[in-house]
Amino acid sequence: MTVLPCILMLLYADSCFCMGPWVLRCPYMPEQKDMHRVWCKRTSADCCSGIVFNNTTSQLENGAVMVHEDSGTFSLKVLRLSQGEGVYWCGLLNLKSDIIKLAEMEMQRDLLNDVWWILRWILMAVLLTITPTMHLCFRIKKKRQS
Repeated sequence: MTVLPCILMLLYADSCFCMGPWVLRCPYMPEQKDMHRVWCKRTSADCCSGIVFNNTTSQLENGAVMVHEDSGTFSLKVLRLSQGEGVYWCGLLNLKSDIIKLAEMEMQRDLLNDVWWILRWILMAVLLTITPTMHLCFRIKKKRQS
């Protein structure tokens, strides 16, 4: 009887990762650690438009993007899509002002995911209420039968 709620909770925990916030991890080589970083939205196959920043920057776009620097990687946690939906890159800027793309991610808000994000928490509350109630009812029913 308690197997179904456990399965539902496991399925439930990993859903809807694409709604945001998004995290883009950008690994680089040790010799690249002092290069300027790039956060941009793709405009064509080989171009993007965005922001150049250094390794001490902690946020971009008025707090819409948080930057975390770790050894050999910088991560961008995107809280809001200030430039709209699309494919975003992170990279490094070399001495010729060329972007060395380290990673990319398609970021979009999906209405279905937004609705599911709200409904899953409602479902979780209902599930957590019903499971103990059903267990209690079955125990009472068993006592009455004996």
